[in-house]
Amino acid sequence: MRKLSPLPGSCGFTLIELLIVIALIGILLAIGVPNYQEYILRSKLTDASSSLSQLRVTLEQYFQDNRSYDANPAAVTGNCHQNVIDVMNRLNSRYFTYACTADNAGQTFVITATGIAAGGTESFTYTIDQANNRRTTSLPAGRGNTPANCWLTAKGQTC
Repeated sequence: MRKLSPLPGSCGFTLIELLIVIALIGILLAIGVPNYQEYILRSKLTDASSSLSQLRVTLEQYFQDNRSYDANPAAVTGNCHQNVIDVMNRLNSRYFTYACTADNAGQTFVITATGIAAGGTESFTYTIDQANNRRTTSLPAGRGNTPANCWLTAKGQTC
C-alpha cells in the first residue's frame, strides 16, 4: 500500500492564522480582566458592610443593658463603649479600618469604615448609625455620586 505524504507547504499554521488567534485572545482579555478586577473589588467591599452590621448589633446589645452607647454618657461626644472597640480590634480587616463615635450624651452613634490603600479600597468610606441609616460618604472617581443614602458597592450603582 502506498503511503500518502502531505503536500509541500501544507504543514503547520500560517502567520495570518496565528495572528488571528492572538488577536482573539487579546480581545477576550480586554473584556475579562476588568470584569474580574471589579468582581474582586466588590468582594472586598462586602467586608465593610458585614463588619459595620456586626458592630451595630454589638452596640445595640450594649445599649439594651446600659441605655447608652458611650462608656462615659456624661460627655457630649465620646468613643463608643470598649466592647465595640474590642470587636473592631478583633475584625483585623485587610481592607478597612473602623471607628466609632458616640454623640448626644451616648444616645446616638456613627460607625465609620474607611478603606485601606494597601487593600485596594483607599477611596471608599461607609457609615452606619443607631437608626440603621447606611451611607456611602466617599467613593473613587467614576464610581457614583456621594454622599449616598445606601452602601454603594457596584460601579454606577444608585440607591
